[in-house]
This record gives sequence, structure tokens and C-alpha cells, in this order.
Amino acid sequence: MPDASAAYARFAIAHVTSRTIENLGTFDAFVTALSADLTGTVAVMQVAADGPYNATTGVFSADQIIVLIND
Repeated sequence: MPDASAAYARFAIAHVTSRTIENLGTFDAFVTALSADLTGTVAVMQVAADGPYNATTGVFSADQIIVLIND
């Protein structure tokens, strides 16, 4: 889940074949773009995320997410 308290959230999709990175300003835009990119032949190679984790509730809230895909 995105971190609603993040001063500046960052979301990105890195494309291996075209060597490009899509920078997206909102979590919703990130989800939409990633869903469109993940066809039956495209796979996620790596995910990195950063943000606070609440040990009491077990919830991780992402300030930053980058996904590397093999397209």
C-alpha cells in the first residue's frame, strides 16, 4: 500500500530491453501502467521498495517502488 504520509512518493517501472524508466507520480498510475505492461510474455525480474513498516499491524507502506521488467 502507498504511504499516505510520504512527503514525495516515487513509483517507477524499468524496462530492460528498451533501457527506459517510466516515472509515475501516483500509486494508482503505477498500478495502471504496470498492469498494462505485464502481458503473458513479460515478467517481473526484480522489485525494490522503501517505506515504513508498522510491526503492530504488520502493514508496510511504500514511499518508493521500482519494478524491473523484461520487456
